[in-house]
Amino acid sequence: MSFQAQQQKVARRMNSLLCWPPQPSTVVGCGVLAGSIAYLVTGDPVWAGIAAAVVKIAVPDNSLASSGEFIDAVGAITNAFGRPLPPEEKK
Repeated sequence: MSFQAQQQKVARRMNSLLCWPPQPSTVVGCGVLAGSIAYLVTGDPVWAGIAAAVVKIAVPDNSLASSGEFIDAVGAITNAFGRPLPPEEKK
């Protein structure tokens, strides 16, 4: 393989690794990593689950199903605490 072909292969791989929003499996993997670290630090599986859930909610992925997931989750949390989000403006 020539140097230029290797360089193009590396460039394609870097573009796929550094894309935003990440792939859904990457988000799940980051959640598992965060949960594992939280469990190792606290020793409590509840905090591990909370850490994994926060990562899954806070980090968007590129699937169509999660396009409004973050705003919906924040809205549900704020409604539960009694402070609803202001209405969105339609464009």
